[in-house]
Amino acid sequence: MVHEMTIRSKQKNMLLHSEMLMNMPEGVILIKADDDSIIYTNPSFNRMFGYESGELQGKHISIVNAPTDVSPEDMAEQIQSQIKQSGTWRGEILHVRKDGTQFWCEAVVSAFSHNTVWISIHTDITERKQLLSDLSLHSEIMRNMSEGVVLVSILTGSIVYCNPKFEQIFGYSDGELLGKDIVIVHAPTEKTPEEEADQIRESLKKYKSWQGEFYAIKKNGTCFWSYVTLSTFSHAKYGNVWLGVHTDVTESKRAEERFRGFFDFSKGLLGIASLDGYFILTNPSMCHTLGYTDEELKSKPFYEFAHPDDLGKTITVYEKVIHGATVIDFEHRFRCKNGTYRNIVWTVVPNLRENIVYTTAYDITELKKTGRKLRESNISLNETIEKMGTLYKQQEFISMLGIRALKGAELQTLMDRAALEVSEALDVGYSRVLQLLPDSDKLLMVAGVGWKEGLVGTSTVSRDINSQSWFLLRSNEPLIITDLPSETRFDIQPLLLEHGIISSICVLIYYHNKPWGILGAFCDKHRDFTENDIHFCQSVANILSYAITRKEEEQIIRRNLDEKSILLKEIHHRVKNNLQIISAMVMMQSEQISDKAARDAFEDTVNRIKAMALVHEEIYGTDVLSQIDFHDYTEHLIAGFMTFHNNGFKLHYKINIDNVHLAIDTALPCALILNELLSNAFKYAFIGKTEGEIVVSLFKEDDSFILEVKDNGAGFPADFDTRQTKSLGMVIIRSLTKQILGTVKFKNEGGACSRVKFKGK
Repeated sequence: MVHEMTIRSKQKNMLLHSEMLMNMPEGVILIKADDDSIIYTNPSFNRMFGYESGELQGKHISIVNAPTDVSPEDMAEQIQSQIKQSGTWRGEILHVRKDGTQFWCEAVVSAFSHNTVWISIHTDITERKQLLSDLSLHSEIMRNMSEGVVLVSILTGSIVYCNPKFEQIFGYSDGELLGKDIVIVHAPTEKTPEEEADQIRESLKKYKSWQGEFYAIKKNGTCFWSYVTLSTFSHAKYGNVWLGVHTDVTESKRAEERFRGFFDFSKGLLGIASLDGYFILTNPSMCHTLGYTDEELKSKPFYEFAHPDDLGKTITVYEKVIHGATVIDFEHRFRCKNGTYRNIVWTVVPNLRENIVYTTAYDITELKKTGRKLRESNISLNETIEKMGTLYKQQEFISMLGIRALKGAELQTLMDRAALEVSEALDVGYSRVLQLLPDSDKLLMVAGVGWKEGLVGTSTVSRDINSQSWFLLRSNEPLIITDLPSETRFDIQPLLLEHGIISSICVLIYYHNKPWGILGAFCDKHRDFTENDIHFCQSVANILSYAITRKEEEQIIRRNLDEKSILLKEIHHRVKNNLQIISAMVMMQSEQISDKAARDAFEDTVNRIKAMALVHEEIYGTDVLSQIDFHDYTEHLIAGFMTFHNNGFKLHYKINIDNVHLAIDTALPCALILNELLSNAFKYAFIGKTEGEIVVSLFKEDDSFILEVKDNGAGFPADFDTRQTKSLGMVIIRSLTKQILGTVKFKNEGGACSRVKFKGK
C-alpha cells in the first residue's frame, strides 16, 4: 500500500511538473547530454522558434543555433564545463528560427538526471539588445540636444559645464555659473532650493534618471517653469556627472492654464476617455452634476453608470465609437452617486490616433421635468422648449468648436466656423471676427457671415477714441446694443448702418491676457440678448483665444526645430574638423618613430580616424542629418587610399552601390569595416604587382545588406583562419560586425573576397 502511494505521489509530481513546463511563458528545451539531441520542447519554445509541436524532437541542438565566431561544438563544451563547475550556465545565444530569421535569447542551462539531460530555459532578448545597440554616442548627442544643457558633479553638486543657451535662459554671463552649487537656479517653493535639489539627487541615485518640471529662478530674481530631463553620465574630464537638458515651458504652462480654465469653467459636462470606456479627465461641472469625485468617475467604464434598461443601447453606441463613428445627441439615464438617475445627452467624438474619445454632455433632466409640469398644468411649453433648445444648441456648438480646436484645426478655418456657428446659434443674420492690426488704429474683418461680398478679409473698422471698438476695448466687458440708431455712447460704424443693423452683442478675444480682437453678432431687428447669449459668445471667444495661442506656440516650436537642425549639422562639422586635427597630430608623431611596425600601426590609426571623419563630412554636406550616401563615401575613401599609397601602382576600381543610404548608427561601423578591408587590400593584395583591381559592392539581399570587397590580387593564405588571427584590423572587423548584428566571411575567388552580411537601417 505504501509503495502504491509513493508511485501515485511520483506520478502526481510528474504531471504537475509537465503541466508547469507546458504553461511556462519562457521557452524550455530538454537535451541529451551525450549526443546533444533534443528530447522535448514546450509550446512557448515551439512558438518562439516557429516549429510545430514535436517537430524538433530527435534533432541536433545546432538546428536552432545561428552561425557565429564560436562553433556549436565549442559552445557546447563551454556550457558543459560551466555546468560541471557550478551546476548552471547562463548567457546570451544567437538563435535561428525555422524561417531563417535570427534573434538573441538569454538562456539558463542546468543539468539533471545524473548529468544525462540538460534543461535550458530561453527568453527572447532581441528588442533589448537592439535598444542597447542604439544607445551610441551620436544618438545620445541628438537626443539631448535642447535649449539649455548643464553638467553637475555628482560628488560636489557643483556646475562643471553649461552651454551658452543655459546661461542665456538663466541670465548669467559666460562662465559665471561654473563652480556654483546647482541650487542657485532652484526657486524657493514650499520646499527650500536645497530640499528640492536633494529630492532630485535621491531619485537620480535610485533610478539613474529624472524628468519633470521644476520652478527655476534667473539671476535677476525672475522665477519661471523649466522642464528638465536628467541622467547620470561618466565624463572623461569631469568624472561622474548629472546631465541636465532644460526647456523653458512658461508659455506652455500658461496655455495649459487657459485651456484648463475653458475646460474647468464650462457649464457642459466635458470629459476625455480611453477606448476601453474609462474616463481619463473630467471637468468640475460633470462631477458636480453627477455627485461623484473625479476619481470615482474614473474607477470604472462610464457605460456601467447607465440605467439597467439603457445599458444595452449604451454599449452598442460605444462599440460604434471605438470603431471610428462620431455619435451626436445620444440620450440615456446616468446613475448619480445618491442613487438617482439624470437624463444626459452625449456627443462622443473618437480620436483613434491617440486611442481616446472626447465627450461632451448636457443634463436635460430639468428640461424633461419642466415639460412634464407644463403638460400637466396645460401651459404651453413651446416657448420654454425653444429656449432650452437654443441653449442646448449653443452648448453643442461650443463643444464641437472646442473639439476642433483641440484637434488642431487651422486658425482661419476655426474662425470661419466660429462666425457661422454664432450666426446660426443666436439666429442672427450677421457675425464677424475682427483682428487688431499691429501698429495701426484699425481692426480687420478676418471672418464673417452675412456681409456684402468682398468685405471679409478687406474691410477695416476704426478704433479711435470715439469708436464703438474703442469703447469695448476700454470697458473690457461684453457690449450689448438693443437699438443701434439711438446709441449715444460712441460713434456708429457706417458699415453697420449700411446693413441696417439694430441690435448687437460683442465680446473681446484675448491673446496672452491682452485683447487680440472682437467677436460680434448682429441682427437687423430689435433683440434682447440674454446672459446665456453672453456666455455663449464669450465661450466661443475663449476657444479662439486658445487656438490663437496654440498657433503662435507651434510657430515658436518650428523655429526652435530649425535652429536645432543647424546646431546638429555644426556639431558634425566640428567633430570632422577635430578628427582631422587628431589625424594630423598622430601622423606628425609617427614621423618621429623609426620602428617600421610602430610607424605602420600609427598610419593605420590615421586611416581609421580619417574614415570616421569622412562619415561626419558626408553628413555635414547633406540635408539629411540622420543618414549618409554610402556610394559617395566609398569613392572618397578609395581616393584617400590611392593618395596615401601613391607609389607608382596603377589601381582600377569599381563601386557597385546604387542609391544606398544608411542611418548613422549603422553607417559608422560599416565605414570602419570598409576602411579595414580596403587597408588590407592595399597592403597585401598586390605585392610585387604594378596594377590591380578592387571592387566594392553594397546591396540588399532579402531583408539584409551585403557589403563585399573583392580584389584580383594574391588572395588569402591557404592556412588563413580568422579565429586564429590576432591582428588589430581583424579584431576591429569582427567586433564591428557583431555590433551591427552581422556575420563576416572570407574566401578566395580570383583573389581575396570579404563579405559582411548585416541588418541595416
